[in-house]
Amino acid sequence: MRPFPFWLVVVISFGLSTALAPTARAHTGTQVGARGGVQLLDDDVLRDQYAASFGGEVRLSFALSPLIVALSFDNYFVTDRTLFQVGASALYDLPIRHAFLYPYVGAGLGLTRFALPETGAGVSPEEPGGSEPESPATPATDSNGMRTGLNLVGGLRFDHLEVSLVRPFAQITLSVGPIDMLTVTAGVLFELEGR
Repeated sequence: MRPFPFWLVVVISFGLSTALAPTARAHTGTQVGARGGVQLLDDDVLRDQYAASFGGEVRLSFALSPLIVALSFDNYFVTDRTLFQVGASALYDLPIRHAFLYPYVGAGLGLTRFALPETGAGVSPEEPGGSEPESPATPATDSNGMRTGLNLVGGLRFDHLEVSLVRPFAQITLSVGPIDMLTVTAGVLFELEGR
């Protein structure tokens, strides 16, 4: 595939820059939450600009790494089709912070699944004299509806010491690949365990 070397360069560059940068956090834990957003691009496949989305997210952080693993699921409400995305991203807290605001960037993979309703004439057995009528049209879905793309993430987490169990966030995710999406998302994470 032609865009693969570009993806590889972006992922390697991100990995090297975060590995060589000083550790921005020494926090470990698991956070689970809900999120909602709006998809802004007018993609040829989607044909639905400003589609709302709703989903969930799990973030895992480790003491030996400055990266946070974010696993997400988003269901997009689009007309006459099913569209959802499962994502896995590595997030990095930038060393720029102000009181309780923590900006972050990240990159990862997004697996987007869509099903477009299609109708076709039913198939009926041929009989002499044509006594059997054709069966009604049956719905079908696109068998190639699974697409993999690169997700680029930039966001801002609100983290206050007095309310340490609840962490609201807002982020922008650009999905680049066979299906291009630009989603603005807001959500809240709840700390399950950690220090």
